[in-house]
Order: sequence, then structure tokens, then C-alpha cells
Amino acid sequence: MSAEIYIAELCRWFVLIALLSAAIGKTFGFRRFRDSLSDAFAWLKGAGATFAAGAIVIGEWAAGLSMLAGGALSRAGLTLALCLFVFLTAVVAVVLANGLSVRCNCFGPSQRRISGHDLARNLLFIAAASFGLYGASATGVAGASGGIAWPAVVAIAAVAATLFLLSIGLRELTHVLRIDAEDL
Repeated sequence: MSAEIYIAELCRWFVLIALLSAAIGKTFGFRRFRDSLSDAFAWLKGAGATFAAGAIVIGEWAAGLSMLAGGALSRAGLTLALCLFVFLTAVVAVVLANGLSVRCNCFGPSQRRISGHDLARNLLFIAAASFGLYGASATGVAGASGGIAWPAVVAIAAVAATLFLLSIGLRELTHVLRIDAEDL
């Protein structure tokens, strides 16, 4: 197998881990995520914020679980992930361009404000989703792990998890793991 297949698989796992981490964090901290959207964007009040937050969370779950399922669903999940990342990166860019002070709830409740780090991280997610899609298309591999031996898949997933943790900063991990009673 060519290196391209392994790199595409690494990108797929990187994006999958990012999406499922974000979906878990936002699901358990849904109220805070919704409130953050409502506070940041005046036109998203009440039901609008609930709808937007719900759509983002459902999109993250759908993309992540589709990629995990494999087959044609994996490619569909990567496509949805790419669309989500482009949209969310545009939102981050608007927040930064307008100098808004918005809490980052990307991976669960947080007091940290959106910064250039979030923009750079999202661009990395876009690149990974793009290469994952390109690699799957160019190699004809649409299945989960595309025939790669399971020990290699485990190693690739471990590397992807490490890269994910480095990309979000370890302090964000505490928000993914911490669930407050008020969020349940």
C-alpha cells in the first residue's frame, strides 16, 4: 500500500476524533453552548440559538459516526465534516474580524475566548478532511480503514489522537472530560 493511503487514514481518524470529541463536549454542555451562540449573535435568540446549536451538534455526531461506520458512509461523513469545518471556521473568522469576545465551546463549556489558535486549528481540520476525502477518492478506498491491517489502524488512530490533543491544547481536554451537574 502507498503512503497516501496511510496518510488519508490518519486524516480520517484525526477528523473523526475531533468531531466525536466536539459532539460529546457540546452534548453534555448543550445549554452553555446554546447560550454562548445566543450571547455572541444577537439575531440568534431563543429558538434560533437552540436550533443552530442543535444543528451543529447533530452534524458533528452524524459526520463522526458516519466516518466510524465506514464504507460509503465514511466518505459522506468526511464530506459533511469538511462542510461543518468550513462553516465553523467562517464563524470564527467573523468573530475575530469583528473583535467580538465569544467563549469557545468547541469541545465543551469553557471560559476561554475564541482566538487565532481556534482559526488555525480549524484550518488544520479543513486540510485533514480535504486530504482524507482526496486520499479516499484517489486510492479508491471508501471503507473504514480501507483494507489496512488492524494493528496499523490502531497505530494510526493512536497517532491521530495524539495529534488531536496537541491541536486543541491539553487544557481543552479538561472541558471534554468534566461534566457539571448543571449541564445534565
